[in-house]
Amino acid sequence: MPRSSHPSTAAELSVYPPLANSAATEPETGSVDFGSLTLRYVIERRSRRTLALNVLPDGRLLVAAPEDATSAAIADSVRKRAPWVVRQWEAQRRQAVAQPRHYRSGEMHYYLGRQYRLRVEAGPAAVRLVGRRLLVTVADPTNTARVGQLVKQWYREQAQRHLPREFAAVLARLPATLLPPGPELRLRLLTMPSRWGSCAAATRTILLHPDLVKTPRHCIEYVVCHELAHLLIRRHNQAFYALQTRLMPDWPHWQQRLAELESLLETSAGLVSPSPA
Repeated sequence: MPRSSHPSTAAELSVYPPLANSAATEPETGSVDFGSLTLRYVIERRSRRTLALNVLPDGRLLVAAPEDATSAAIADSVRKRAPWVVRQWEAQRRQAVAQPRHYRSGEMHYYLGRQYRLRVEAGPAAVRLVGRRLLVTVADPTNTARVGQLVKQWYREQAQRHLPREFAAVLARLPATLLPPGPELRLRLLTMPSRWGSCAAATRTILLHPDLVKTPRHCIEYVVCHELAHLLIRRHNQAFYALQTRLMPDWPHWQQRLAELESLLETSAGLVSPSPA
């Protein structure tokens, strides 16, 4: 998958709708224009008197609105607060910039698109999520090399748990006639130096980088859809992007989001700029 051609300063906040045949209930959504940007948002009706905006860690914009608020009133409020939304989005982008990992308490780590603050304590070797913290217990909390080993092992385990599940979920929503006939598709997790994913069409194997587990689920879905499209069309031409749009209508947003999170992918050689292939 080639590197994203979208500029890193783009700020379209959108919501990824379910693929066809999905049983999920489509949420109430809206959008407003702000200069050259389009801010898309999800509306949650609640028993409240005021309207509140919240930019989620994966970049989506959530609007908590009174049950009787009109769509026009909600759009007007979002439009008025658009500068604040963009500032929040830019702050998220800056936080994703690569920082050297020291594996000490206080560091921020990503998991499925959300940020968790690392906390290191003395205890039997273990890693687990506790609220918004990534808690690591280790015999010697000052041994940052050991802490780093435990964190990386935990990420590998989470990748083995989540990525096959996300892969299967995308396949389950695809029309049976979409993919070319042949042996059953295979998934393999592989640490690639400069790619989030790849497609070995000859063996019908989709390769995913384990570090995708650090990104939002919709980013994972985007990479899976992109690689599945390569089973039918090898080149990045008009037909390819038409197919990709059919699989995931708002893929440009998640491609851009993935580009912003490139610094999450680390190798023994250092930080690289991953891209689907």
